[in-house]
Amino acid sequence: MRSICGVLSDGNEKTKICVSTKLRKTSQKFRHEKTLYTRSWLLCPPQKILELEEPGLRDLIKKYPKQPKKNAAVFRDNTTKNWKINVTLISLKWLDDGENEIDLNHDPFILIDQITTAPIPDGDDEDFELRAAEYPPIVENATRLFDQISPFLVSVAKAIIKLEGRFQVETIVENFVDSVERMRYGLSRSDIHQAAEGDSIWTQPESFPRSLDSIHLSNVPDYIGGHLSTFLYAMPILKKQDGSFITSNFLRNSTLWTSIDEFMTCYQSIPNDDILLKLTQTRILTRGESPMPLAPYATYQLSDQLIESSKQNFGSLFPRKEFSK
Repeated sequence: MRSICGVLSDGNEKTKICVSTKLRKTSQKFRHEKTLYTRSWLLCPPQKILELEEPGLRDLIKKYPKQPKKNAAVFRDNTTKNWKINVTLISLKWLDDGENEIDLNHDPFILIDQITTAPIPDGDDEDFELRAAEYPPIVENATRLFDQISPFLVSVAKAIIKLEGRFQVETIVENFVDSVERMRYGLSRSDIHQAAEGDSIWTQPESFPRSLDSIHLSNVPDYIGGHLSTFLYAMPILKKQDGSFITSNFLRNSTLWTSIDEFMTCYQSIPNDDILLKLTQTRILTRGESPMPLAPYATYQLSDQLIESSKQNFGSLFPRKEFSK
């Protein structure tokens, strides 16, 4: 496989990269899928998922394999009818004024370049070709983006298997608030419900935790308009120890706020750390830095009082008179 080698530099360190010359042809292979995505925001799922979960979408893809610009409306209508859209609110005035740019790339097809571009450590240049060949390969018979990305995902899955005994994944398909409340009060352990005909029976195992060392919320607060669910439902299931924390960041609206304090003032009317502590017994451990302080992950912890004592000092809470204003 022929390769093109180059050097990237940030002014201090140089990183050699090895790029397969097949990338352009590979990108062209998915041009119809990419056009359909940009016109309808539909990214074709794996064929197995289509067969099991989306037979209607499978039939549409078979019926309209080409002319994505012309047929985009058909796929948009199908998505609107069968899926719930995750709506994100943005400030159009802010964007119109051009004060900042949205710090998020919505093009999943850049993954083709990212996972088939091999970083080369400093050293001999003799193994450039070999390293490029060993990196996640170009899938010759790929028919959609997922086919090309799947070797990388399979490699990650195989690596996780090596962590057996140290790494475990539990997946709960349920409303976030419901699931953490069940975890907090142990309801799923004792409540055994008769499943409806055709449904699978799921019960939480006895070994399932009721408190966690850390909770990674990704950008959930950015989508739902604040940290209210974080403070009311996620914080109570943290272990009461110094190392426990919740972390989250902002993807879609990371440029719309100058600080986490401004964000909380807008959505929860919490103007400073003192009121945050009195209202929620939560403190902010780490904050982002300029120019986009909400893009990095912020970290939240329980108050020192909750960690050090199981008894709540009501004198440290927000006074009822002030709270009622």
